Amino acid sequence: MTEKEIYGAGLGPESDPRDLPKDKLVGLLHIYARMYQELDSMWFMSVRERTGETDAVVCGAWVWEKQSKQEAKRLSRYMGTNDGSVSGVVKTLQISPLAFTHDFQVDLISEDEARVIFTRCPSLEEMEREGGGRGGTFCEGLSRFAKQQFASIFNSEIKVTPLQAPAKLHGTDICCQWQFKTG
Repeated sequence: MTEKEIYGAGLGPESDPRDLPKDKLVGLLHIYARMYQELDSMWFMSVRERTGETDAVVCGAWVWEKQSKQEAKRLSRYMGTNDGSVSGVVKTLQISPLAFTHDFQVDLISEDEARVIFTRCPSLEEMEREGGGRGGTFCEGLSRFAKQQFASIFNSEIKVTPLQAPAKLHGTDICCQWQFKTG
């Protein structure tokens, strides 16, 4: 039996993930993005269980202030999407880990205004299963804060406003809707 046969899945000791077929790489991106989101959820629940909701939200804000900015910087630098505009923000959101875990569409109104409409949000789905009504607090608080931090890397004048957050709790198929606008 050869080493590749022992390893299975077409892999061997010399395998390099960059050599995987495109469909496998895209599948791995989905898995990695989900793991990224699950890690966030696990540490949040851990802090909440040990010290309470307030501490978990405060820690979450600290983490997402830094992480949102770092994510926006890295992705926009790599993809060349930071032109200071709202369109640059939404282009970068479309290639962020969020794009692999959430379903959303972008309505680009102009270079300086867009609506982002989420129709599937694993975070909201989990909060609905959990009960307790955290959706509004999370969506209009921490999620808004993270999106604002992300946008601030492109232009400090971009404002993020929830148009519907979380609408799904009110019986629609839209989880939430956000406006990104300069000025």
